[in-house]
Amino acid sequence: MRPLAMFAMLAALGGAVGRGATPTLDALTGEAAKLKAACPDRWAEFERGVDRAVDDHDRRVAGWRKRSAPPGLDLRPLGLPLAFLAAQARHLGEEPEALFPGGRRPAAGRAAAKYDPARALRHAAYLEAIAGNPDERRIEALREYRDDLGRRHPASERSIPWPAVLAGAATRGWAVDRIRDLAREAPPLDPNAPGDSLPFRLIGRFAGELPPDAAKVAYDYLVMQSPHGPTNGDRIWDVLFRLDPPRARREVLAHFDGPTGPKADFNIYVVMLLEKHAGPSPEVARAARTWLEKESLAPYFRRAVREILLRADPDREVKPAVEHVDRLLAEHARKGEVVPAQGDVHRLVLALGEVDSREADDALARYAFDRTIPESIRALALASLVKHDRPGTPALAARWLAEASPPMREYVRKQARDSWGEPGRRLLEELGRGR
Repeated sequence: MRPLAMFAMLAALGGAVGRGATPTLDALTGEAAKLKAACPDRWAEFERGVDRAVDDHDRRVAGWRKRSAPPGLDLRPLGLPLAFLAAQARHLGEEPEALFPGGRRPAAGRAAAKYDPARALRHAAYLEAIAGNPDERRIEALREYRDDLGRRHPASERSIPWPAVLAGAATRGWAVDRIRDLAREAPPLDPNAPGDSLPFRLIGRFAGELPPDAAKVAYDYLVMQSPHGPTNGDRIWDVLFRLDPPRARREVLAHFDGPTGPKADFNIYVVMLLEKHAGPSPEVARAARTWLEKESLAPYFRRAVREILLRADPDREVKPAVEHVDRLLAEHARKGEVVPAQGDVHRLVLALGEVDSREADDALARYAFDRTIPESIRALALASLVKHDRPGTPALAARWLAEASPPMREYVRKQARDSWGEPGRRLLEELGRGR
């Protein structure tokens, strides 16, 4: 008897396949058997679609020489029904030794299955496609399959990134219920591998979308897992800033004085986080002014602290920031130097673009046409002005584009269409009418 028919028979009898109860999987397997019997041509087309996707993937990654890892097999664009995906994954899971290198020895009397990378690739793609399927039974199907496969082959729990798979399948409501449970029972989290934790994955995925009570539970849980503050490659604090930016900005300041090496007598990761998640904060502004007094502050971090200060207290700091940029431009002109990319001018122009004020925009309008500034940086000033959508911007943009080099003109138009949102699209429409 074929595996699919066997699963369907057991499901119809109300039985569980394997040692654990799998009612959702059994129901989906039954649906798959009925679908295959009633619509064999449609089922065959599903299988051919998967085969074509596998062949396309193999061609794309053959001889891969890029520094990044090759892309995985993605079956989600095929829009396959959940019943098909679950049945196929379950069928592949009947020989788990073929899916995971190593693991336990096969049971007595059963031949060992050699690890099959192609089979493992399909299995992982089916799980990812299940997680992305719109049928909400996907969550229970994955949980049942995880438990059933884990009982039969413990190596699967180490080899399959179940926290990532389940978090990808989660709905907001399902995630909120699990996050609220952390107030009663908080499992330990390895700060060096937070991605191995389902709570962390759920919090990270839905940070910014949680109701206030769940967001507070999530924040309190994560901050307890990192009592010594942010470290290199820290992912916990990055999520904390997304959960509650004002609170995270205040609380991370306590960790600034912890040295992170022989060349830094402060925690550089505090500065990096505040730079990434810059925003209004009187506490951060006071701290940043103190940090700028440190003579030992390296140029990179001094530049970052200037940005942090500007974003923390824009009402008071726009004018000093503009004066600083003007001094730097005059100094570069006096020395005959080119304004460097990622230098103070570049970074402060970007930071001014994040400040929605007339004073900042007046400076950006001036910098957009300052020929002592590289065209790429002037384009950033223009982008900020367009996004702020102030009166007179279309005329300013038309003049800018008329004076720009042809490659930059094409680039800016593409950015306006693809990356500047509704103000960018509206600008292109107005420019088109003005021709």
